[in-house]
Amino acid sequence: MYGAGKRKRKSIACISKRHFNRLIYNATENETEHAVYVHHNDISTLPQENDSGNCISHKILNSRIAHSSDFLQTTSRATYNNDADSSVIHGTEQEQTSQSRITNNDDKFCDGRSTDVVFSSDSDNNVEEVVCRPCNLDSVPVDLNLRKHVALWAPEYNIPQNAVSSLLKIIKPHLPIHEIPKDARTLLNTPRSIFIHDMPPGKYCHFGLEKACREIICDLKKYNIDNTYLQLLVNIDGLPLSKSSSSCIWPILCSSPALNKVCVVGVYHGYEKPRSANDFLQTFVTEASHLVHYGIIVENETTAVKIHALICDAPAKAFVLYIKGHSGYNSCVKCTVQGQYKERRVCFPGINFNKRCDEDFVSNTDEDFHMGATILTQIPHFGPVSSVPFDYMHLVCLGVMKKMLILWMKGSLSVRLSSKMVSEVSKALLEIKGCIPNDFSRSPRSLAEINNWKATEFRQFLLYTGPVVMKEYLTKDVYTHFLTLHVAVSLLVSPRVSECSVQYASKLLKHFVQSFGILYGNENISHNVHGLLHLSEDVLKYGPLDLFSAFRFESYMQTLKKLIRKNEKPLEQLSRRYIEQNISLSSSPVEKICEFYHPHTDGPVPPDLQPKEQYRCYKNNLFSIDIISSEKNNCCFLYNGTTVSVQNIIYCQRDGYFIVGYENLSQRSLYVKPCDSNLLGINIVNKMHVLKSWPVDMICCKMWNIY
Repeated sequence: MYGAGKRKRKSIACISKRHFNRLIYNATENETEHAVYVHHNDISTLPQENDSGNCISHKILNSRIAHSSDFLQTTSRATYNNDADSSVIHGTEQEQTSQSRITNNDDKFCDGRSTDVVFSSDSDNNVEEVVCRPCNLDSVPVDLNLRKHVALWAPEYNIPQNAVSSLLKIIKPHLPIHEIPKDARTLLNTPRSIFIHDMPPGKYCHFGLEKACREIICDLKKYNIDNTYLQLLVNIDGLPLSKSSSSCIWPILCSSPALNKVCVVGVYHGYEKPRSANDFLQTFVTEASHLVHYGIIVENETTAVKIHALICDAPAKAFVLYIKGHSGYNSCVKCTVQGQYKERRVCFPGINFNKRCDEDFVSNTDEDFHMGATILTQIPHFGPVSSVPFDYMHLVCLGVMKKMLILWMKGSLSVRLSSKMVSEVSKALLEIKGCIPNDFSRSPRSLAEINNWKATEFRQFLLYTGPVVMKEYLTKDVYTHFLTLHVAVSLLVSPRVSECSVQYASKLLKHFVQSFGILYGNENISHNVHGLLHLSEDVLKYGPLDLFSAFRFESYMQTLKKLIRKNEKPLEQLSRRYIEQNISLSSSPVEKICEFYHPHTDGPVPPDLQPKEQYRCYKNNLFSIDIISSEKNNCCFLYNGTTVSVQNIIYCQRDGYFIVGYENLSQRSLYVKPCDSNLLGINIVNKMHVLKSWPVDMICCKMWNIY
């Protein structure tokens, strides 16, 4: 019982960090309530309260508090938080014994004093005593990981070097670590000099293809992926650095189909593109030819190297291959189709064509197609036709899908939507924004901003939101035609693509191109629409579309752009920041992710299970499932064909991890032409209100619940 006017003391587990700091501050600063005695070799006039010499004794009133629940134990103990600014006591509630004693020699004060912690518990005065004894700084174990952690942190968040240097100067005097440098350039191993040579009308810096291959092979080993044969995807494209000037860079990037890691081979900078593509590619071709001939040795293992594919958009492809651009009559790199001039534009109607081959390209048999001889033909086993696939990011997303949306908004009256319908479609897209999973980097935007849409937004519309929102607004023929492209691309982008599905997708794309001229006019069958006829052949050779798309390269281009902070000497900035970044990332471990987090105790549990632990989130290398964000991220598809709305994630000591939720019963398909949407995992479903459980290992993929 507590008397009137007295408040019951809070539980030690409920005290916040702010409350804890306030109690410590009041206890140490208020000299009228607390006695503080300090002894030092140079101070002999102060009273000595302890028998041991050279001590600092603090008597703190009412310090039965804890800063973090992680430190709560069944017995009374104390630890010290080794921060640069303060040493904070974390204690638990007193036991029934009159005195508890703990000695901790592992944790140290930041000023170099070893600590003997003594709790003298007085039931009447609630006084606890802390004794600290100074020691020699040389005996303090140095945390050598601090330098590594700062070196990893700075490039990861693109921290400017002056800010890193300022941080080092702040922390160095407060820590007994002599290995921490004063300057960021020493910490990050910034190279003193960068080799840059002139390349009219700009300059070029070569980072090295062999170095990039070594980085990729090391990452393949970290992920336990076979590295005896390295296939390289090469990307070349231009990137403007500023909207207010014509300054631009042309990087040569490479990657592996097995990884999303992108490495820089070389970078050109100027105020226009390189005057000669062969001069621009000369160093790359020389090094690539050597690696393809002899391979590369990493850790006493020889790895064969091949230039697997050249990934470029149409203008960059025409530049490096010395061929006609996409607006030319003979511009297709895969066939000899000749364009027609209609309605002030070049179009490519028809689906019949003769294929090109690598031998014809090298021998320059089509004078209307070639603009010169490319140096890329010197690379062994590289085919200028067979090794240059169409990139579906530019061809389908930024090309065909964007063109169709513009035709629906501004095309002929037979396919054009009214302004009211456009507004309603935009409203529907914005409503979907509230249920988009965290796997998508961008949320749907209004059609009024279509000129600002990115490639990922067009892909999202084509594969996910478009078939849902456009069903009520497009005519039957136009909607079925749109679904033809939707189904074909969905099949070709699937990781489980098969030869049978590729053949079916090829027939759908031929029908799409033929019908495109009927619905929208032959004048709108552009270079990109014609390129759809060759897309399935590239999938047969290279695999699913995402394995040879430019998405990874376009995303990395923005990372490169952020490394350049000012207009002066952009190549020097980019090369130094890139080297610093690679040094830090090379030491970071790669681990397989399989995590269960956000524990709780109030989730639904089936009566046949007795969980030991419950979680709100599950995450692996491919996706994450959580029940925090309502219905956004809790829908998944199981290997047995069941769709589940997850309501809880539990762990049973005997049986392992389970998901608990409601089974979604299929009601009907969203569409039946050109095929049943159920074959692609798209259905209109009803939720079954019977709680069931499934092992976590049965999860095949994540689903998007659009409502």
